Amino acid sequence: MSGNKKSIFYSIRTKLSLVMLAGAIIPLLVAVTVSYNFATEKATKDAIDSLQWQAKYMQSEFEGVVNDNLRTIQAVASAPSTIHYMQEPENQTYIDEELAFLASIDENLYDGSTTVITGADGMQLLANKDRLNDVSDREYFVQAMSGKTYVSDVMISRSTGNRLITFSTPIYIEGNVVGIVQRNYDLNNFHLILAQEAEDAFLVDRKGYVVASSMFAITPDDEIDMSGCEFMVSGKNEGVYAEGLKNNKTVVCYVKSDMTGFTICSFNNCKAITAAARQSSTIILIYGAVMALCTAFLAFLLAKSFTNPITAISRAFSEMAGGYMAKIDKYCDRKDEFGQMINDSNAVLDRLGSIFESIKNSAEEVERNADEISDMAQRISDNANELPAATVKEVEALADNAESLREISQELGNQTRFFKK
Repeated sequence: MSGNKKSIFYSIRTKLSLVMLAGAIIPLLVAVTVSYNFATEKATKDAIDSLQWQAKYMQSEFEGVVNDNLRTIQAVASAPSTIHYMQEPENQTYIDEELAFLASIDENLYDGSTTVITGADGMQLLANKDRLNDVSDREYFVQAMSGKTYVSDVMISRSTGNRLITFSTPIYIEGNVVGIVQRNYDLNNFHLILAQEAEDAFLVDRKGYVVASSMFAITPDDEIDMSGCEFMVSGKNEGVYAEGLKNNKTVVCYVKSDMTGFTICSFNNCKAITAAARQSSTIILIYGAVMALCTAFLAFLLAKSFTNPITAISRAFSEMAGGYMAKIDKYCDRKDEFGQMINDSNAVLDRLGSIFESIKNSAEEVERNADEISDMAQRISDNANELPAATVKEVEALADNAESLREISQELGNQTRFFKK
C-alpha cells in the first residue's frame, strides 16, 4: 500500500465540495450586492423626495405665518382708527379705540405677540404692553419708513430678551409715511410648529443664523451661525447636497422663501436612510449563511459518495501491488457508474487471482519434477563408476538440468508466494 499522503487541497472530495459551495455562495453574494445597491439607491431617492416635500411644506407653513402677520399689520396701518390716532395722538378717545383694536388683533392671532404703533422718530407710541422702546436703530424701522413692508432677521427683544423676528409696514397719511406698524413674532412658536410637523428641519434667516429648529428650542445664548453652508453660498433657490464625513454623511434639502429670503432646510443621516436596506441585506446574509452551511454539508456528503468508491478501488490495487488480492466488499450494490466500477474491479481482481494461483500451482509442479530429476541424477551418479564416460557426461547434464529446474521453481515460488486471495 502506498504511504504517500496527499494534501487535502489535491483531494477530489475537497475540490467537489468547494465547487458546489462556490456555486451556492457566489450567486448569493451577487444577489445580495445587487439587492443592497438597488435598495439603498431607492431608499436614498425616496428619502430625498420626502425631504424635499418636507422642506417645501415647512416653507409654506412659515410663509403662512408671515402672510398672516403681514396682512394683519397692513390692515392695521390702513385702519381708520390708526389714521385718526396718528393725526391726533393726544386724543384719549382715539387712543382707547386704537388700543381696543390692537387688542382684538392680538387676540385673533393668539400667538403671544403684540402689535405696536411706532412714530416717525422711532419711538414706540401705542401697544398693549407696559414697556415702549426706541427702535429707530432697528433695520425693520428703517425699511418701513422707506415705504417697504419688511420682515427682519433674527433679533433679541429689548423688552423680553426673547428671540424674535419683526414684521413692519409703513403708515401713510396723504401719501407721506408718518409712522409704522410693527408686530413681533416669538420664534419659539415656529420651533413648536417645526417640532410637530418635521423630525429634522430648521429655518435660517438671510444672514445665515438659525431662526428655529425642530429638534430643540434655541435660546439667545445659543445662536447658530450657518452662513458658510452650501445653501447660503450656492446662489440657488433650492437644492440637495450631502455633507459630513464619508461614514457619517447627512443629506440636506433646502428651499428659499421668495417672500422673505429665509431658507428652510430638512435633513437626514445617510445611515438612517439606508438602515432598512442594511437590515434587509443582513437578514438575507444570515439566511444565506445558513443555506451555505447546509449546502456545504450536502456537498461534503455528495463528494464523499463520489470519492469513497474511488478510494476503495485505489486501496485494492495498492494492496494488489503488495501481493494481496483483496476484493472490494463495499459499494457493490450501487446502481450508478461507481457501482459498475467496483464490480468491474472485483472481476479484474478475481481474474488476476486465478492467474496467479495457476502460476503458483505450476511452480510447485515444476519444483516436484525437479526434485525427482535430481534424485534420479543422484542415483545415476552413484553408479557412475560402473558406466562409460559418455554416460557419465549425460548424467552430469541431467543433474545440471535438474538444478536449473529447481532454480526456476524457486523463482516462480518467490514471485507467487505473496499473492493471496
